[in-house]
Amino acid sequence: MLTNSSYLDYHVQMEKDTIWQELQATNDDTFETLMENVYFNVYRDHMMGLPILGIIENIYKISRDMIVEFHNRMYYGENLVIVGTGNIEH
Repeated sequence: MLTNSSYLDYHVQMEKDTIWQELQATNDDTFETLMENVYFNVYRDHMMGLPILGIIENIYKISRDMIVEFHNRMYYGENLVIVGTGNIEH
């Protein structure tokens, strides 16, 4: 994910379709819909009030170039934390 990522257009589109299916499943689940509405009302003026999976119209606006630009802007040494857990030697 951090190096040599290709972000093929085909894979980007597949992921958008996957998110759409997850959004549909969330909308069909009464409890999930209730919780989305609770978060919206409790955190109305904060990003925590936004839907976890985003808004479908926004998802379909995302392009490969936008993903690459975000990756280049956000994924660099000073912006990363690497964590090791379990039975490992540090």
